[in-house]
Amino acid sequence: MIIKNRILLIFLAGFLFIIIGHSQIDTIKSDTFSSILEKNTLLNKKKTGEIVPPYRAADNMEAYPANNLYNTWTSEFLTPYSFPKSNIPDTFSINLAGFNFPTDGKVTSNFGYRSPRQHYGIDLKISMKDTIRAAFAGKVRIERYEPRGYGYYIVIRHSNGLETIYGHLSKFLVKVNQYVTSGEPIALGGNSGRSTGPHLHFETRFLGNPLNPSDLIDFNNKSLLASTYTYVKDKKITRTAKK
Repeated sequence: MIIKNRILLIFLAGFLFIIIGHSQIDTIKSDTFSSILEKNTLLNKKKTGEIVPPYRAADNMEAYPANNLYNTWTSEFLTPYSFPKSNIPDTFSINLAGFNFPTDGKVTSNFGYRSPRQHYGIDLKISMKDTIRAAFAGKVRIERYEPRGYGYYIVIRHSNGLETIYGHLSKFLVKVNQYVTSGEPIALGGNSGRSTGPHLHFETRFLGNPLNPSDLIDFNNKSLLASTYTYVKDKKITRTAKK
């Protein structure tokens, strides 16, 4: 009986040792994985100058571009943001590297007041079902239909802090939460919503604030105006020299 009890105790001790050992190994693996991701994030920031979201092992790599700026992600509303003014950076440098023109069409309507309302983007001439492409790499946040406005439209958030909007589409080629590369086809152009003819309505926004795309991009010469774009809170936007 004593021998049986000793054997049982030895067996239980060995079982506990195995469980504890595996637990420690899993913790070490998790900590090592997290530290590697953190180091890679810092390296990417140094290399690209872009905002890189804080990836964590627990997130299963399901990251959201510029999450450290927005700290929210929804496919329900175009501008769900309600930031206290103190939370908006006084200045913010937006890296425009990797930009791709969404379409080759000419500007038919500019940013600014257009009776009876403000026009928060620019209109680019297209033909029905022309291919529309992502301006930067990013993640699709919204694709939906708004009958009295954008019609069929897409919103993409980018790691540089911008969100771009593509309106009056005829067909979606991507889905919500899908990652897209710069220049990747995302939709076919159209005449949906509040529109009098086929065109692409294109917007650039930062933290929900509309920015004039023509302050970033020379649509006539098909080039960027600068390599970076500096957002200045409560002041005019300035550019840095293109390298």
